Amino acid sequence: MQLREMLRTEQRPERALVAHTVRMLFDCAQACTACASACLSEERITALRKSIKNSLDCADLCEATARMLSQGGAYDVDLIRAQIRTCTEVCVRSAEECERRGRGPACVEAAHRCVESCQALLAELG
Repeated sequence: MQLREMLRTEQRPERALVAHTVRMLFDCAQACTACASACLSEERITALRKSIKNSLDCADLCEATARMLSQGGAYDVDLIRAQIRTCTEVCVRSAEECERRGRGPACVEAAHRCVESCQALLAELG
């Protein structure tokens, strides 16, 4: 069952925003993983260690957050809020590190879209 179909069966008004946020989270995770992979192929890998770590942390947190949101049903709103806030912070840091090093424009863009969507969902959740 697709996420959108699953969320249609729920009676939460934010379900479309949840589905969009899950897509943005998975897009960001994929972009960050690709960025980390590209960094690993560089010869100056020691200088990129922080970027690689930030990208991998961002990918892990985005995937975990997307999975939590995808579970549907009656989730613990306080826990979801905390998870989304943490994920948002890691996305911001990852994007800043990539921008600072002039790396991964796709990763930076995906992280910014993810942050925007997460912030919109947080506002909706109250």
